[in-house]
Amino acid sequence: MNKSIKLIIIFLSINSIVFGQNTMTLEEVINSYFERTNAAKINTIDKNIATSNFLLYKAGMKPQVSLNFQVPNYSKTSVQIVQPNGSIAFQSISQNNSLVGLQLLQAIPWTGGTFFAQSELRRFDDFSTDFNSYNGIPIRLGLNIPVLGFNPYKWDKLIQPLELNAAISTYKFETENIKSNIVQLYFDVLIAQTAKQIAVTNKISHIRLDTIAVEKFELGKISREEKLQIETGLENSEIVLKQYQYDEVTSFNSLNSYLNGAQLDSTIKFVIPVVLIPAKINDQEIIALATRNYPQLLRNKINILEAQRNIARTKTDYGIRANLYGSFGWARGSQQIKDIYTQPFVEEQLSLTVAIPIVNWGSARQANSIAKNQLERAKLMDIQGEADFINNIRTEITFLNHSQQRIISLNEIQQKSEERYNISNERYLLGKISLTDLNLAQQEKDQMKMAYIMALRDYWVSLYELRKLTGYDFINNSPIK
Repeated sequence: MNKSIKLIIIFLSINSIVFGQNTMTLEEVINSYFERTNAAKINTIDKNIATSNFLLYKAGMKPQVSLNFQVPNYSKTSVQIVQPNGSIAFQSISQNNSLVGLQLLQAIPWTGGTFFAQSELRRFDDFSTDFNSYNGIPIRLGLNIPVLGFNPYKWDKLIQPLELNAAISTYKFETENIKSNIVQLYFDVLIAQTAKQIAVTNKISHIRLDTIAVEKFELGKISREEKLQIETGLENSEIVLKQYQYDEVTSFNSLNSYLNGAQLDSTIKFVIPVVLIPAKINDQEIIALATRNYPQLLRNKINILEAQRNIARTKTDYGIRANLYGSFGWARGSQQIKDIYTQPFVEEQLSLTVAIPIVNWGSARQANSIAKNQLERAKLMDIQGEADFINNIRTEITFLNHSQQRIISLNEIQQKSEERYNISNERYLLGKISLTDLNLAQQEKDQMKMAYIMALRDYWVSLYELRKLTGYDFINNSPIK
């Protein structure tokens, strides 16, 4: 064996050792880099927005207090004044109106109306005549109630909690989806690394065979055709190795891009994950769990409620509407501010406003038809969505269980194919089998190795797909938080 060949073998061996020293597992990649992905950051923002929307809704159900100022409200202009004889004269005025008020508003969910309480003080100044006066409302209490009207609070009470639950479920769903994407990219790298390592091993074997072939050809033990076949195999192994080196770099680049600029490089050897769930997963338990956590099913329920809300709104918009307004309080105007609060007058107001549609040219009927069809569509979408979802769950469970068995079988096959190749290699060196038989044994070994890795990929992707659909961590046997 010449010196250059020895150097190549030594280099490849050292390179392989280096790979084995710098390793990362699938769990380490997910735990270390998941939160830095842009997808995870966007997902967190979406959850925070949904939470804030719910808190905004809750805050809107509580008393709202505001303090109002209008200081100053000054004007200097001229106005028309009709004289006793009917003529018009223009008079210059200089006035200021100031206001300070305190108001409380409280929504009444069961009526759809509003309760209010207010206190107000106004001051009027006429600078032209050096006159000023006050007008105030020490306290005024009132109700504004849609007697025959749409009640948005009733529907918000039903919909808003579901919106929050759907947002939380969506957050968990997208979290597992991001992890699933990382799993796929991890295996892209792992497959490229495995293929490259196979190519490295094959090149070493071809170098060894080529060295032996030179000696055998000089001794007349092999034909020139067989020697050329071995040389061609060596050259092809170099081409294959370069291709897999390229695939490794590009797969790392794709992973780093998804991990928002992570600096993982080809010096890192990814560890082959093991199968962590030996037992079969129960269909019924998973389906029951999944239907409670799948965001789209929750969204379908929300769509039904929104459609029902639209029907209620349509009935009030195109039907008889009535609104009741009432207030009670004390008010007074005076040149002395103390009179407003010591001797106020009772102030009462009550009104009932009714609107009856007479002619709408079928608008009510058509609007009601649209709303009912939307509701029927939402119900059918919910039924079909749940059926499709259950079918997807069952398919995924079947595939996952199948993958477990397939991995076990392929692991045994690849070990046997590895042993067969080693035996074939020794037999070829002894001249008991042809080079073709040796190549077939090598191809089978390589194919079984890659098939095993691909089966592991299918298993892990399926596992995270099931985690995403169900919101359940099957490894730790607990709901995903």
